[in-house]
Amino acid sequence: MHSETIKNYTINTEYELYEPQRKSIETILTCLDNGESGMIESPTGTGKTLSILEAVVAWVNKNPEKLEGGQIYVTTRTIKQASQLIAHLKKMKNAPMMNLLASRRHLCLNSEVSKSNDIDSACKKKNKDPNKDSRCKYYRTPNEKEQERDRNISLPGVFSIEDLVSAGGECNSCPFYYTRERQEKATIIFSPYNYIVSERISAALKIDLTGSVLIVDEAHNIDDVCRSTGSVDIKRADLASLISRLGTGSGMESPEVANSMMETGKFVKKIMNYLEETTDVLNKLDPGQCVINSDNQREISIPSKEMISTLEKMGISKLTIDDTFSSIELLFKDMIPDDYFFQWITQIKDVLKYIMNDGENKYGMVVSSDKISFLLLHAAAIFNPIYEKARSVILLSGTLEPFQELVTELTTKKNSFKHFLSADHIISQSQLYTAEVSQYNSVPILGTYQGSKHPDYISTLVSSIVDIAHSLEKVGGVLCFVPSYNMLTLLERKLEKHVKLFVENKSNSKFEYELEQYRRYCKMGKCIFLCVFRGKASEGINFRDHESRAVILVGIPYPNIRNHSVILKKQYNDRYLNSTGSKWYEQQAFRAVNQALGRCIRHKNDWGSIFMLDSRYRSAVRSLKISKWAIASVNMITDKTKLKDTFAPFVLNQKKTPNEEEFVKENTSYPVKRQYPSYSSGNFKRFFQS
Repeated sequence: MHSETIKNYTINTEYELYEPQRKSIETILTCLDNGESGMIESPTGTGKTLSILEAVVAWVNKNPEKLEGGQIYVTTRTIKQASQLIAHLKKMKNAPMMNLLASRRHLCLNSEVSKSNDIDSACKKKNKDPNKDSRCKYYRTPNEKEQERDRNISLPGVFSIEDLVSAGGECNSCPFYYTRERQEKATIIFSPYNYIVSERISAALKIDLTGSVLIVDEAHNIDDVCRSTGSVDIKRADLASLISRLGTGSGMESPEVANSMMETGKFVKKIMNYLEETTDVLNKLDPGQCVINSDNQREISIPSKEMISTLEKMGISKLTIDDTFSSIELLFKDMIPDDYFFQWITQIKDVLKYIMNDGENKYGMVVSSDKISFLLLHAAAIFNPIYEKARSVILLSGTLEPFQELVTELTTKKNSFKHFLSADHIISQSQLYTAEVSQYNSVPILGTYQGSKHPDYISTLVSSIVDIAHSLEKVGGVLCFVPSYNMLTLLERKLEKHVKLFVENKSNSKFEYELEQYRRYCKMGKCIFLCVFRGKASEGINFRDHESRAVILVGIPYPNIRNHSVILKKQYNDRYLNSTGSKWYEQQAFRAVNQALGRCIRHKNDWGSIFMLDSRYRSAVRSLKISKWAIASVNMITDKTKLKDTFAPFVLNQKKTPNEEEFVKENTSYPVKRQYPSYSSGNFKRFFQS
């Protein structure tokens, strides 16, 4: 056991702290002591998770009175990541009582309800039944819990999601409702951060951040999450479904409900008529007068100054909005018990009320033949109220810089965040090989629209990627990130002829399958997992040791410049924020790049390589847009000979380490017995359809 003092707090850990951990703990403790906010960037593999927990536990145990009834919310992107934090907390001594907020999808024990497409609605409907025998056997009213105490879940101060589900099963009691009851008693509450960001969810869970501490881990896309949370689509298909449900009335409704049905029908019809009129207009436009969206449909944006008048055409105004939506909400309460529709309607109401109350300049309105989209353009509309309530807000990630631009996106005050830390990596320079590949075999590599038209662009990419994979021999696999699924499909057909290839898929089940098989076969070398920037593989997946001996970055993943959400966001920043639209656009691209290259090194003794396949990376390195730990030394590769001269010796040196010698020896005779079809699009599709 190791013990040391940081800012008069005793920190006890199993091993000696890394320097980035010391600095992170110090920054967190400073924020907590002073009731201030901060941002911490610490590369993946530097022990950021332990830093959060050590600082929080030490501070709470020494200063329980400083929370004054508040709590500490430790949030991250997913329940899986929250579970990893809890696993660390379970190992710590004197950890305060914690709680985990998770959805019914993760906690439901009822086999019938858990299979429903809408678990929330199915659960609520089943438990409204006055007949106890018809209700879920795991659900009990407060009176029943008082009378049947032997069936109450009992857990220690710190528990995992597995502990919770197991305890619920043993005593036939609902884990979901148990966590709601435990919430007020807990000091540390773990949850996905969308529970905090969504006002609707936080209200339903009775989350009150007043005087509390909010810690957001993996916060690199918190601004995107806020804008997405504050945006809403009104789809033609959903309107049609709502009309269909209204038509299922019995004719025996109360006058109040019958009137609500009539008013709702009128409202929906006006929106449908507007969509019909817009479709006629769109069909008459020349291609240059509109944008073609990802569904290959024409769409236009409505200027801010015309947004209110456009809404009034649909019968929505400051005077009518409350009455209109009260009628709709009454229907969901008395006639249509559907959580999806109720949440959707509530979100529409909240967005439209915000727009009507002088918020139109913070929104973009985009219309196609199938939907009307209201796009929030400034994350501060969502995040600033959260910041104002909390005692401290601390954001952490491997990729947060530039800090001031993120502050501008999230809050309305210039000095809202007072403490910033950009920590170094814990590896030595000898453990990382970085190369920029601006051209290969005399062919320029430039992934712009014009550059990618070069007749040899794709074949040159394939040659360089294959040569890199082969250079690794049998020490591990390659993660290759590309800007889009279109590029992924194009390279897939070429690469599968030369290497063992696995491909990221949008489907969760297919992705997990490909990932599992990649992990199995990457031990043999000459194996590539082809991924997409901002995709599933770029965050939340731990590629350890031989699973990511090389990370290849193909092109730079700039957002689609023709996408209305990008156009409107750039215009908004130029007009209203200190950070220009062009800066925001650059940051979106390089945050995705830095997130992907973070898959390379996962711990102190790890080693790996990074290859940047695009001539634009040269200026990106010079202007420090790439994470500084990754570009301490950059090699210039132009052909296979240069690759052999510089990369081969690096790999050879790493192979001489005791761990690697043992790894290569163990996996030289790895049996290649595929229990699934060899990868091709056709075989893969048939396999999953069977």
